[in-house]
Order: sequence, then C-alpha cells, then structure tokens
Amino acid sequence: MGHAGPARHAATHAARDAAPRVSVVVPLSGDPEAALRCLVALSEVPDDPAHEVVIVDDASVGLGPLLERVGGDALLVRRPERGGLLRAWASGLERASGEIVVLLAGPVAVDPGFLAPLAAALADPRTAAATAGVGDPVATAALALRRAVGPLLGLGRAAAPVRGPEHPAERVCGQCCSSACSIVS
Repeated sequence: MGHAGPARHAATHAARDAAPRVSVVVPLSGDPEAALRCLVALSEVPDDPAHEVVIVDDASVGLGPLLERVGGDALLVRRPERGGLLRAWASGLERASGEIVVLLAGPVAVDPGFLAPLAAALADPRTAAATAGVGDPVATAALALRRAVGPLLGLGRAAAPVRGPEHPAERVCGQCCSSACSIVS
C-alpha cells in the first residue's frame, strides 16, 4: 500500500510531461536580476494546472550564466538575433506544446496563483483568450490564449479560424478572476 502513492505520483507526472495543458512563454532579452526573479517566481507556480515553461532567449545581454543553469521542466529557445517581443513570442509558441499558451510580456515576477484562473477562463471551448485586470494575481502583463489563436495574431503557423458569427467579440467573465477580466471568444 505504501507504494501506491509514489506509483500514482509517477504516473501523474508522466501524463503531465507527455502533454502539458498550459505553456507559459517568457521572453528574456537582458536584466539578469529581473530574469532571475521571474524564473524563481515561475518555479513556485503549483503543478495544477499541468504546465511547461518555455524561456525564449531573445539574443539576451548578460543572461549567459543564468540561462546555463536552466534545467528541469523548462525549455530554452535561443534566438540568434534580437527580434523583439512579438518574434520572441512566436519562437516560444512554435516550441510550446500546451493547448493553452500564456504569453508573458518579459521577465515578470508572477504570483504563484496566476496560472489557474487563466486556465479556468479558457475551460470554455468557445473562449479564445483571457487576461486579468488590476488587482488580480496576474496583474502583470500576461495574455492567455488557445494555441489556435496565435496564428491569427501573427504568431506561429496558420490555423483554422476560431471565431464564428455566434460568438461575441468580447465579454466579461465575472467568474474566474474579477469583473475586470476581459475574455475574447
């Protein structure tokens, strides 16, 4: 009976590693102290929802020693030349494997609880993207979206449209984060 726990734990991690539900893409271009705070904060995010972290080195300056220490579940994508935020997001999106992608606007120190409300907002298959408002744990610049939406924003490869005439362009969620949570569906 004592072995059932570790076996179940290993099976849960194997399933999570095979197909993370959420990918967090964080572009880095410099500022080692901010990058370290960001990566430490991301390491403190609970395993639920299952997620991976995709770090995009946008031809960073001064991050070599820090990025050499990146390991574990994080995936490191290196860009040969600086391309800016959108190109860094596109590079991260191409390597991300989650159905939901959370795009951070740089090395932000997120709250450990920031990911769950964003993933919950996208539990409705008609919802394409979500972001939290001021006062929410993810008040830092982050955008959660369904993987298929990325190409519509010019990120990654083309995909089929995710909106139809029966879906409103924008609505307020009111259940996951706050009344300030704006959801595009």
